[in-house]
Amino acid sequence: MRPTILTLCATLVVSTAQASPSASVVDLGPTSLFSTQGPLGFPGGNGILNGHGHVAGVSYDPVLGPVAAIDVFGTVTALGTTAITGSFGAAINDADAVVGYFLSPVDETIHAGLFRHRRPTKDLGSLGGPISAAFAINDNGVIVGYSSLADGSSAHAASFSSVDAPLDLGTLGGPISAALAVNRFNSAVGFSTLSDDISIHATLFSRHAPALDLGSLGGPLSLATAINGRGDIVGSSLLSDGVTTHAAAFTPGGAPTDLGALAGDTMSAASGINSASCIVGTSSSQTQRGVLWTKSRGAWTILDLNSLIEKGSWTIDSAIAINDRAMVAATGFQSDGVEHTVLINLGDSLDSKCVASEAHTAERDRNAT
Repeated sequence: MRPTILTLCATLVVSTAQASPSASVVDLGPTSLFSTQGPLGFPGGNGILNGHGHVAGVSYDPVLGPVAAIDVFGTVTALGTTAITGSFGAAINDADAVVGYFLSPVDETIHAGLFRHRRPTKDLGSLGGPISAAFAINDNGVIVGYSSLADGSSAHAASFSSVDAPLDLGTLGGPISAALAVNRFNSAVGFSTLSDDISIHATLFSRHAPALDLGSLGGPLSLATAINGRGDIVGSSLLSDGVTTHAAAFTPGGAPTDLGALAGDTMSAASGINSASCIVGTSSSQTQRGVLWTKSRGAWTILDLNSLIEKGSWTIDSAIAINDRAMVAATGFQSDGVEHTVLINLGDSLDSKCVASEAHTAERDRNAT
């Protein structure tokens, strides 16, 4: 019996679904030479990756030591620094402006800095104290981070500018806060201590309104690490047992949503989100894996990123950021066990639901001009 056009089409659909191509992985180099993690210990967030797939981080120069740098698909460019003692890139916008922090050659304290190729490092100042750091920059040039105050015992979330003095974004009543991410509408998120000076909660910061408590999943500790242009906020929180940490989606004025972990894992954390509301982060128990959360019909689904790449090529142990082209900045290793920074292109697979719509991308590009 000869196959009909209908059966041939059906066969093609089935075989195509089964042949789902792997997402490509670009090696950005060993983390010993280029890393996305500076020494301050704050969690990396969506700001390290821009819309072009360029990654901000730290290049380790044998003479200068750590230097703020951009990695463009494996080619690392060190950026201007005012001192041989080192600088650290924490975030990048679509114009390749990088912000972070550097060690001052004058007083050996940490200062927030703006880094550009072939330009001197710009000291972004502080809120009166000796220490400041920048953790995010958007395409409007708005920079956020934190700074110590003149009293020497407090540090507040701050909004920095290359021309104006830093602005104090406040706290939730405690002495410490920090802004870790900012979206295109200049809304920033991070964390703050509460008035009890013990609890730390995920926080929404604005230049024109008081800091807003985003709550927790029942435990005393939560933090927000990323916010997209739609105002979707993600991060992590301790559960009510005070031990287990889960990735969380936060809603201003509402209760956070527990995003869960991979089957068999007990811990998770979300670090990035794009305009398609695809979330990346980690899930762990005995081992740690990079993961992706997607939402369908109101329900979140978690997926091991290792299932989307060629089997045996890489082991992805952390996913840090995702852009609107579904590129994911991550870390992983091959058979030699050496940790590398990598860029995963999820748009290469048939599962391209994480590529933001043209409308979202066009809106982002309009705001970048």
